[in-house]
Amino acid sequence: MSVHPDTGSTARGSVPPLRHFVAVAAASLFLSLPFLGKPALFDPDEGYYPTAAVEMLARGDWLDPVFNAEPRWGKPVGIYFLQCLSVSALGKNELAVRLPSAAAGLGLGFLCLLLGARLFGARAGLYSGLAGAGMLQCIVYSRSAVPDMLLALGVAFALWGFAATDLGRKRFAEARAAHLALYLGCALGFLAKGPLGVILPGLAVFLFVALSRDWRILGRMGLFRGALVFLAAAAPWFVWMYGRHGMEFITEIFLRRNIDHYFTNRWQHEGPLYYYLPVLLVGAFPWTAALAGGLWRSAAGVRDVVTRRGADPAARANLFLWCWAFGMLLFLSLSHGKLPNYVLPLYPALAALAGAYVAALEGSERGRGWLGWGSAVLALAVLAAGLVLLPCKVHVPVLLALAALSPLGLIALAGLSLRRGVRLWSVLTVLSMAVLFGLSAGLVLPRVEKLNAVRTLAAECAVTAQDNGPVLFHRCWAPAFLFYSGRGAVRFDPEREDLRAYLAGSVRWVLTRPSDLPELVRLAGYEPSWSRTVDGRVLLRFEPPVLLTRAQAALTAGPIFP
Repeated sequence: MSVHPDTGSTARGSVPPLRHFVAVAAASLFLSLPFLGKPALFDPDEGYYPTAAVEMLARGDWLDPVFNAEPRWGKPVGIYFLQCLSVSALGKNELAVRLPSAAAGLGLGFLCLLLGARLFGARAGLYSGLAGAGMLQCIVYSRSAVPDMLLALGVAFALWGFAATDLGRKRFAEARAAHLALYLGCALGFLAKGPLGVILPGLAVFLFVALSRDWRILGRMGLFRGALVFLAAAAPWFVWMYGRHGMEFITEIFLRRNIDHYFTNRWQHEGPLYYYLPVLLVGAFPWTAALAGGLWRSAAGVRDVVTRRGADPAARANLFLWCWAFGMLLFLSLSHGKLPNYVLPLYPALAALAGAYVAALEGSERGRGWLGWGSAVLALAVLAAGLVLLPCKVHVPVLLALAALSPLGLIALAGLSLRRGVRLWSVLTVLSMAVLFGLSAGLVLPRVEKLNAVRTLAAECAVTAQDNGPVLFHRCWAPAFLFYSGRGAVRFDPEREDLRAYLAGSVRWVLTRPSDLPELVRLAGYEPSWSRTVDGRVLLRFEPPVLLTRAQAALTAGPIFP
């Protein structure tokens, strides 16, 4: 195929030029780093992981996850270890605990670039990398102190390794480095979120092999040697934890947190079968229209491979991406436990489909017009929804919400630039999203009391307190409070426990909701000595009742004889 003078080779398997890596790196950093440490931690998830990492640092043990002096074995050590490393270098702050996710987001953008270039050529790789760095849900989780971006990075690394073997057509010995990437990526995902790090890429590969009817791929993958590589990278921590805690650890991390979560509603995260469809529709913004075009454009080739009417390499590549995206989507949709962040490993496949479609529009004025209008309509729809939801849900003033969401109008206007080429549109879109997140993180979120209540009250607690006892939580829960206050927590059950017994001990501070304050005072038997309310949370300090001696009681009562 011909070589484009500006964007490089369009041939499949081409290596992206250095300037494409620079462009994707710049996009990822501009989208994830500005004001990364300014918003408060979002409860509950962002409260758990950083607090556990800080506690592990204080204990001098970076390998055994602990939260509130109790084992936290729901997720493997990956995110905790990286946060320990970051906090030890940068100090205890929001920037430090979110930086590992930002770094994983940068890596994910590079892998989308490599994946698109491998499957569809360097030009498609560039747009795939920009899409992978610039899709809404990818930006959000590259700015969050949770392990989901690390899992997405591991899955993407594994499946890029498979794609780099010409989708299984090269034997282990012929593509040793790519096969090693496949198994090391699985190990990284396994250390990030457990079995999903193996199940998700394994499912994508198996579906591709089954639908393409090329079972010889399994024999060329070097499964035995790959298993040894995987075990060498992932097993040591699990073996060490088993030796330290026994079967209790294995039962918790594999059975309760994975099997139970998938097959039961124990964690109360249930949703309908179509739960993830609107999540992906919004999460892929502002590349949603390009993704829709990519799915439509690739459908015919996928059908031909499945029905054995064609074996075009591009069609095989599209089938692989469909197996990646829709195989994982079906698997996650059948789970009883559903949360929006679970679909993050799908996005590299979606970014490659969108990137290939955008690259193909260079010579199609009609296609560019469709993409431009589609992107503009979606941007205006998101703008309208934000202006309705932000004032209602997080109490943002309408004018402040309008100022923060104004870059969405720029994205709509950027659609008009598509007539001059897709490169200008992609640059304007990325810059608009960077401004959107910069304004949100630097201007809006720090001013929303509802999102900062826990940080504000924890600061009051740290300044006012003379004790170092735990905080008692009454009918509310905010794990980020522990991160900011440096205290332990007691989750109080008013139906089963006696509040006076806690207050007679080391508990002086109580966090509750304004509506539950009368019940709390009744259970305590006396009024708090200090209180402060910040948007739906009340922090109270209880001084223990003073027990008077007989002499003090006599003096207080006055003279015996008038």
